[in-house]
Amino acid sequence: MTRSFLIAALCVVLAACGGSDTPPEPPSLEVVGRLSVPGGRVHGLALSGPLVHVAAGFDGLLVVDVADLSLPRIVGGVPPKEPFATASDNVVAVAVDGRLAVLAVAPGCVGTCQLSLELRVFDLSIPTSPKLLSTLPEGTRSIALSGQRLYAVRDAFGFDANGSSSFGRLDVIDLADPARPRLLGAVAVAANGAIALQGQRLAIAFSGCAPAGSGAQVVDITDPLAPRVVASQGCGISVSGASTAALGDASLYVVHGDPSLDIHRLAGPGFEATRWSLANAAQGVDRLGTTLYVTQQAQGVAVFDLSLPLPPNPPQAVLTPSQSVATRSPALAVRVADGVGVAVTDAAAADALVPRQGLEFFRPK
Repeated sequence: MTRSFLIAALCVVLAACGGSDTPPEPPSLEVVGRLSVPGGRVHGLALSGPLVHVAAGFDGLLVVDVADLSLPRIVGGVPPKEPFATASDNVVAVAVDGRLAVLAVAPGCVGTCQLSLELRVFDLSIPTSPKLLSTLPEGTRSIALSGQRLYAVRDAFGFDANGSSSFGRLDVIDLADPARPRLLGAVAVAANGAIALQGQRLAIAFSGCAPAGSGAQVVDITDPLAPRVVASQGCGISVSGASTAALGDASLYVVHGDPSLDIHRLAGPGFEATRWSLANAAQGVDRLGTTLYVTQQAQGVAVFDLSLPLPPNPPQAVLTPSQSVATRSPALAVRVADGVGVAVTDAAAADALVPRQGLEFFRPK
């Protein structure tokens, strides 16, 4: 009697839950916290554990604690100028790993503006007391940091190993002693563009290519003394920062400001890109596991399940997201990590000529 009763009870529970064939509803993605950026400008983001590092232009670097996503708070950073300086520096990019942060900085103006960038290495063990460790004079917006290695893609006209013209150079820089950065290796690349890093591979994406809207190169960085280009597709001349890229196990995902997503399949030395149509223009993209996050301006952040098959007939088929994150203001950029999702949004300002950007936080899948 007891066994029959348990079986009957189990059947009742399964029936109440819709049976084993009913897929569970996906968890909803919603904004749980917001933060206004003091100066209203966000040039770049880097996530490290419960901290979000914001390259905030003339407001320097902001370090935001998001241990509680609903209550983000600024807990330190790098001020925009040294004490007694007469002009502010412009922080335009940031890369972080652990206590180390590398900032791309346009030095402040004193009479005559300096147009060139420089890279500054900081110890941010104590966010309220940043320590400048070193400065590299040849700067760039395209940087990535992994452990003690800094990767910088710089503008540099030259020729690659095959004699083809190149417009960029990837430098691998050792920061084992961050006070004395040391160049380990370099390789000519097609152009200075968006940079994405995963394991022992680095991808560079750049705009202005046909037939797809972006070109890309993949660099093997297993040997830091001899990085080498292992796959290449597309053109060579581009505008730095025109694209945003996310690197996966077998694909590179690129957006560049229009209603499309380029997917570069990384199979072999010469790979092809397929362009897919989106419902809205996309300026930002990031990936976490099998999920892709793409900004969709007023529609917020579109969430795509990469484990699902793509529809036929690109680019006529419009990719439909599996979910979305509804942001209060148009979404411009997105970064995700375990437990932390950040969207850079562009709020309407009282003066339309002065855009006001901020951050909206959500929990990714």
